Parts: sequence; C-alpha cells; structure tokens
Amino acid sequence: MVKMRNGFLLIKTKNTNTHTHTFVCVLVAQNTGAKKGSQAQTLTSIKSTN
Repeated sequence: MVKMRNGFLLIKTKNTNTHTHTFVCVLVAQNTGAKKGSQAQTLTSIKSTN
C-alpha cells in the first residue's frame, strides 16, 4: 500500500510474521538560496513495528 502524506512517501507491507514494515523516503530540498546545481538531500528511515 502506497500513500502520499505531506510530501512523505509511505510504503507499508506485511510479512509472514504479521510485522508491519514502513519505509519512509523523504526528499529534503535545499534552501531557496542554495547555489544552482546543488543536489537535494535524501533521507531514508526504515521503521519496523509489531
């Protein structure tokens, strides 16, 4: 299941152990005053809950 929430891409899947894995990929844009050609920072956090 894929959801978009406030710019966050949430992908939830369930494995055989009924654990829910949530993958949150966030693209953090540079400040508007950043130099041209600067790449956006990518933050990836993986959270696993029962």
